[in-house]
Amino acid sequence: MVWLLIPCYTFAQTEIRDKVQYIVFESKFPGNDKTTYDVDEIDFGKEQPEAVFTLAGPIPLRYKMRLVNDTLAQLYRFNNGWQHGEDMQYVSSFFERFENDNLLHTNFEISDFDKDGDEDLICWVFDTMNGNGWSHIYLNDQETLKLVKLKNIEDEGYWVLPRYDASTGNIICSEFGSELAPSYIAKYQLNGLEALPINKNCRWHNEDNDEYYTFKGSNGEWVLTSNSSNIDLRSEKSPRYCLKQNNESEVLLLKYNDADSIPVFQEKFAYKGWLNQFTSHLPDEPGYNITDFNEDGYNDLVIEQHSGESSEIATIIFLQDVKAKKLVKLYNSIENSDIWYNPIYNIERRIISCEKKQDGKLSARSIYKLEGTRAILLPNTEY
Repeated sequence: MVWLLIPCYTFAQTEIRDKVQYIVFESKFPGNDKTTYDVDEIDFGKEQPEAVFTLAGPIPLRYKMRLVNDTLAQLYRFNNGWQHGEDMQYVSSFFERFENDNLLHTNFEISDFDKDGDEDLICWVFDTMNGNGWSHIYLNDQETLKLVKLKNIEDEGYWVLPRYDASTGNIICSEFGSELAPSYIAKYQLNGLEALPINKNCRWHNEDNDEYYTFKGSNGEWVLTSNSSNIDLRSEKSPRYCLKQNNESEVLLLKYNDADSIPVFQEKFAYKGWLNQFTSHLPDEPGYNITDFNEDGYNDLVIEQHSGESSEIATIIFLQDVKAKKLVKLYNSIENSDIWYNPIYNIERRIISCEKKQDGKLSARSIYKLEGTRAILLPNTEY
């Protein structure tokens, strides 16, 4: 425990909890409510609590943290006087108060995060609804004799449940997800005062399926390398499907498993530039949708992408063949391909109409009669 001398009285501005050292602040005007976890009556503007602490190393670093208000903290470094260094956002409700001690107990940790023999500062400042702790990491730089904030390329610069593996020199972060956010495990190589992304695996669960993404680090950024989705057509007569794409080949792979989970059907198709839209779509926007395209009471798989400057929707349609118990790709004979442009289905006439544009103007219109999983071109097509 570090004890620092303050004018008029002595106050320990760090404490040990579970063998870990944390910063604490004294509240001079704590109000009447001193119940555990409650900081609502603290007037931060009036108090602006401060804590002075020292970070061990060959040359110790002396720092001060000031709570400006209930969301903003400031770091000061002592160098022939106090010098303002960093502003840090935090959530004061994260602090704990215990009866009659007039202290604000924090999750601002002093420890040797990167295992280099110097003490660093790790500030756990926010918690998500899924229990993911978001932290700022400040590393002890003995060359400049100051703390350096370790930057993260995602999560608004925060580190999510970070831990350091000294045997590999890697930082591993993990986040627990929900329908609103993915779960992921990410790995970074710590190179001095810089963290370079290595690889990341994500899983996103929603009502219809589970989506899986893999990324690799390249030039300090994440690059999507592959993705897959386990798709449930919500039909007792249809198997579960897996839709997968590899970034290098830009090939979409569709397969399903039989009762023994053995892939028995596979469909490959390529479309340049498909990958990013495939993994970032919203409902009813380009990407893929599970929908009853032909309104026969069974869900189909419709994959879409914006095409060209005309903002056309290029579409691949897989209709559910209940008798065959599989999805069947709908072939477009006039395009001599699997692509349908802006398709609209009319259930009363059982026709699919498509319109293709060029330079913002209509260049082609085609009409097809849908019979089962076959589309038959009608004669009143204009090209």
